[in-house]
Amino acid sequence: MWTSCVQAAEGMVGLRSRVGGIARLQKAIVLDSVGRSSEAKELYTALKGHPHGDLAKRARRLLFGFQVRSQSLLGWHLLHLQRIGC
Repeated sequence: MWTSCVQAAEGMVGLRSRVGGIARLQKAIVLDSVGRSSEAKELYTALKGHPHGDLAKRARRLLFGFQVRSQSLLGWHLLHLQRIGC
């Protein structure tokens, strides 16, 4: 239900506008919160180049969280493999 409302709102504002950037940033945060991380990551990536620097900066910071999570998981898996002798 909320997705249809968001899509309707997205049609009213441009991605490059401040309001459109804020709306898409909030959408990405919600998607990440409900476990739809790949969709959120796509939005954060698109927002990295937003003309409003503060929005681009927030998107880069949130995207950095994905990188940290994946590196932490990779490190944990490598450590686990070393422990079991692989």
